[in-house]
Amino acid sequence: MKTSKIIFISFFGVIGLFLLSFLIQVPSEKRGLQFESETEALPPFSHLVVTKGAYLIVSYGSSDSIRLSHNKGTIVTKPVYWTKGDTLIVDPIPNQEHFSLNLTCSGLKSITLAESRVELSQITLRNLQLEGKNAEINFSNDVIIDSLWLNLSSGSNFWCNSSKLNTVNLQADKSNVDFSIDQITELKAELRDSSELSTWKVLRSDVLSDETSRYYSR
Repeated sequence: MKTSKIIFISFFGVIGLFLLSFLIQVPSEKRGLQFESETEALPPFSHLVVTKGAYLIVSYGSSDSIRLSHNKGTIVTKPVYWTKGDTLIVDPIPNQEHFSLNLTCSGLKSITLAESRVELSQITLRNLQLEGKNAEINFSNDVIIDSLWLNLSSGSNFWCNSSKLNTVNLQADKSNVDFSIDQITELKAELRDSSELSTWKVLRSDVLSDETSRYYSR
């Protein structure tokens, strides 16, 4: 075989190996992975109940709806949700890769969670009552609430960042709470059974704690 042909084959072989290694390193979503979503309108509701095993993202919308997103062509078991009066109930959602459930609402007043997870993002509310039992709750992006009531128990975890809260009333029983925000105007809290509360600046605070619980103000 001629030297020029050997060089030619070797050159393109190296290029092929380089492209293959690059393809392996690039995440699948950057290789043209496509998603599809289904949106369903909901009747107006003010109370949300999230049951064991469910996870959803809640944000503001001018009307109430629920959107299911997943890989294009993937067959998914749809979550079960229904309304009862002014309450929306969401049952467990299948644990599948590249799967999400988004809820938009216009008049939310309360959320009740049991062994489930919820994330609030880009929503403004005057008042919100939130009750969690063995739940994970995250205020992640531009959540603005004037008055927040939190009742957490049975190993619940609450995180709040990139948000604004005016007054907070908290009862934590064997739960962890972290307010990583610039300021809370008024905080009233009761901590029991090895609970932990961490905050940044609080203008007025009234925190009761048993001997097993801890309060940190940074």
